[in-house]
Amino acid sequence: VLAEDPSYAPARLGLVLTWAQMAQTGAISIQEALDRGLPLLEPIVEAEPDNPEALRLMATYRDGASRLDSDPGLRDDLCVEFPALR
Repeated sequence: VLAEDPSYAPARLGLVLTWAQMAQTGAISIQEALDRGLPLLEPIVEAEPDNPEALRLMATYRDGASRLDSDPGLRDDLCVEFPALR
């Protein structure tokens, strides 16, 4: 779907959630999930400011980013607290 319509929000949100879940399993780092997810979420929130799933994921990712910035030691434990991973 993304190949046909790169702006299709449900597919992009699904991809962002998948990266978060991959971080939970250790397949990718939490930092990698953040690095990939935030750039996809920002345009969705701009285009659809009332999209509840986009807003929830954006809040989750920003919270994760701020925690990593303030205490890099949380990287290993953050997936336990990362709401998008539940």
